[in-house]
Formats: sequence, structure tokens, C-alpha cells
Amino acid sequence: MPPEDGEDTMKHGCSEAQRELQMAWSDGQLAETLRDPEETTVTTRDLARHLEECLSCQKEAESLETLDRFLHEGFRDLEHSTRLPSEDQIASMLRRVHTAPDAQVLRRVRRSVGATLWMVFFLLCLLACCTLGFLAYRAYRVLIEQ
Repeated sequence: MPPEDGEDTMKHGCSEAQRELQMAWSDGQLAETLRDPEETTVTTRDLARHLEECLSCQKEAESLETLDRFLHEGFRDLEHSTRLPSEDQIASMLRRVHTAPDAQVLRRVRRSVGATLWMVFFLLCLLACCTLGFLAYRAYRVLIEQ
């Protein structure tokens, strides 16, 4: 049985509405979008109208708001429970990274790979120059023979 026009439009509207909700959430503007849709874009006003009619999208908006609230609360707690590293701690970490055996091996490998790539590049340039020279010589010989 084919869906009625209203059902198909609602499904299409739901996918658009949920995409708009997720975009507003990822941009950090979900609260503003849901709180005052008249102050925002036409798309947001359409979203607000759709949310008034669609229970599924209302639940999606509520779950995103709940998730957003939990994340804000969790990060607020982290902000007060952790402290930033000092300049000395950062310098110490960087020294350990630079003196680690793995880092030294990677630096040596990176240098040799870089040198190899440059040699390949120069050889290709030399090959291109030789090819151009050969073609110029052939063109010169053809002109002389005529």
C-alpha cells in the first residue's frame, strides 16, 4: 500500500528537521534555536513549526537538549577539578618526547625518506630536460633536412 502524500511529506520533513537539529547542536546553537525560533532564519522557523506537529522530532530535540545539558555539566565539573600544566611540566614533556628512542628513529627515517623523495624529484626533472632536449634536437634535424 503506497504512503499517503501527508505521510511522505512528514517523513521528508522529519529527516530535514532532525538534520537541522543535529546541525544546531553541533554548532552549539541548539538552545537558541529551540528557545526563540522567530529571531532566527526561515529554516529555523520551519523547524519550530515542524516540532509543534511531530512527536518523534520533539523527542529527538529533547534528547539532544538532555545530552547537551549533561555534557555542559560534566565539562563544568572537569573545569574545576583539573588544572592546566605549568610551563615547566610542558617543557619536561617536550624534552622527553625529543629524547625518546622512537622519536630519534623516526627523525632518521624521515630524513632518509625525504632525501630519497628529493632525489626522485630531481631525477624526474633531469629526465624531463633530457626528453625536451632530444625532442628539440629531432625537430632541428627535421628542419635542416627540409
